Amino acid sequence: MESYRKSKYLHLIKLFNKNNHLEMLAINQIPSIFNIIKKNLIQKKSIIFNNTYKGF
Repeated sequence: MESYRKSKYLHLIKLFNKNNHLEMLAINQIPSIFNIIKKNLIQKKSIIFNNTYKGF
């Protein structure tokens, strides 16, 4: 457990710049994820079954 804490704090220290200000970059991926989901749902709805095999 102690090694986990040390590694956690070491990674936090890497986020500070030379002036000891915290620098972080946050990337919001929610809109792109929603666009991917919408595209996949639209593609699934637009499947055309005209050329399917009619064996019965």
